[in-house]
Amino acid sequence: MNRDFDGAIVMANYGLKRTYKVHRICWDMSPGTYFFEQGEQGGPTTKVKMLDYFQKNYEKKITDPKQPLFEIKQKKQSIFLPPELCILVGIPPKIRENKKIMADIRQSLFQKPDDRIKSITSVNKMIADSKEVKEWELAINIAPDEIEAKVLKRPSILGLASAAQGSGGQSLDDTNVLRQIVT
Repeated sequence: MNRDFDGAIVMANYGLKRTYKVHRICWDMSPGTYFFEQGEQGGPTTKVKMLDYFQKNYEKKITDPKQPLFEIKQKKQSIFLPPELCILVGIPPKIRENKKIMADIRQSLFQKPDDRIKSITSVNKMIADSKEVKEWELAINIAPDEIEAKVLKRPSILGLASAAQGSGGQSLDDTNVLRQIVT
């Protein structure tokens, strides 16, 4: 369990929905027993129970006061978040290690336009055929909406030195840079 969350990126499901990197799981701490000091910098502070803090400031009721806390290391201090109020972001390490799954993910992310239309149509059909949609008598368009658009020619981007010398300079085309990053 610890390994699944070490280094994981989570998004807080309250407030500004910031993202954090989990340092470790603190099994000996919980929202029901954790207190922290709250107050203005340099002014008087009061101890606040984590359960009360989230209820008062974010109207979020923590349902399991005995759950362990995520430790998030920040510059000079650690903060602690209840997992219940966090959403796992990105691809978990166990999945990232599986080359077949990663190949399938890449294939679905980088589809050709025609294949993407087929995928969208397939998902829409599956949703339209679902029991709930039929019970609620909803009408779902299976084909995606079509719009007219003009495909623009890829521009040539030149560096400042190249532009000053005329057109004989080094191109700053992004395709080569992307090719190096992906491979």
